[in-house]
Amino acid sequence: MKRRILITLLMVLSATTSQAHFVWIELPPQEQGKAYMRLAEAPLEKTNQKLQELCAPMHVTTLNGQTVDFLPGDDKRVAEIDKNTPLLLGNLEYGIMDRRESGGDRYLLQYHAKAARSLADAAKETDLPVDILATVAENTIQITVRFNGKAYEGSELTVDLPGAVEQLKGTTDAHGQATFPVESGGWIGIRAMVPETGAGEFDGETYEKSRHYGTLTIPYPAR
Repeated sequence: MKRRILITLLMVLSATTSQAHFVWIELPPQEQGKAYMRLAEAPLEKTNQKLQELCAPMHVTTLNGQTVDFLPGDDKRVAEIDKNTPLLLGNLEYGIMDRRESGGDRYLLQYHAKAARSLADAAKETDLPVDILATVAENTIQITVRFNGKAYEGSELTVDLPGAVEQLKGTTDAHGQATFPVESGGWIGIRAMVPETGAGEFDGETYEKSRHYGTLTIPYPAR
């Protein structure tokens, strides 16, 4: 019942704004002993207390499987971590969303969040169901989306890049990849959506399909 109340709250919040919400985890270079979690359209956006409650159930671990606990903060959830932590990984089966009255689908919504300490860490593969990898060379960022360990073609990408006036959109190719021009000096935030067909049950309700939203954040310092 609590989960259904939270889902209803998110639908109300979404209906009152033009933004959707996704889970982001960040490893801020200016505070290396801390990590942040947000439910927002993009990285670094303020997340109020109600939205913080909605993403609180996400299970977050380090690369070696150590659980990381986040607590409520003023405008994001905050965790204390080892300052040398290279990656954080989070998974959350959020709940069943029913958008059929507005012409959409009914599906299980799942979030997968990845936070990288550096570009080198962003290129490392993990066991996240939706794993986003990124490399940068010659002012171009190459993004790779993997679903259950395999390159995924057709993933819808939304990318926040330093210096960009607005979010960039793209779709992964047969190799699960897409490229964008990038400037240094700021945060990179990448979101990938992967649909999945398959029946299941969540909180006593059945579903026929899922939507997986993966995110990746990378602090990209000025050169």
